[in-house]
Amino acid sequence: DDVAVTDENTSGNGSIQKIKIWAGGPNVNVYLEGNKKMLMELVDMYINTDGNTQTGFLHGTWPGGSGAEFLFEGPLVSGGWGDFYNHTDPNGGWGWGQIAGSGANLKASAVVSLNDTTNAIEFSIPKTQLGTLGSSIGIAITEMTGGWAAVANFPEGPKFSTLQL
Repeated sequence: DDVAVTDENTSGNGSIQKIKIWAGGPNVNVYLEGNKKMLMELVDMYINTDGNTQTGFLHGTWPGGSGAEFLFEGPLVSGGWGDFYNHTDPNGGWGWGQIAGSGANLKASAVVSLNDTTNAIEFSIPKTQLGTLGSSIGIAITEMTGGWAAVANFPEGPKFSTLQL
């Protein structure tokens, strides 16, 4: 509880309800808390690493600030088949290059039940996986079922959840 909440879902809809991001030491660490729909079977996690919301992938779901230089796609688990991807389209569109074997760098706890209504998960990404970091790091997540059906987007707001570095 000593890390401040970076962003919170205010409507109560969706699956993820809050995110805490901290970046002391060699990793970017993330804590997610959500309702019982938050299972993290598959995610598209967009990461803005240069602090500029106008470079990288410009995601229409977050028009107030996205700019993802990296995408993690796959199950949010340690040792899963997911991988990181570099953004490759200089015009901000959908273009990604797989970083083979990089998914092994994501370390995650299991999704745990905190009580009858709340699930939680923690994960970390080595800063070296994310290249040179700028003045902030921003994260947004599209959660899906194991069959690729949409569960929810987080945050609900117009821009990525952002931690000033």
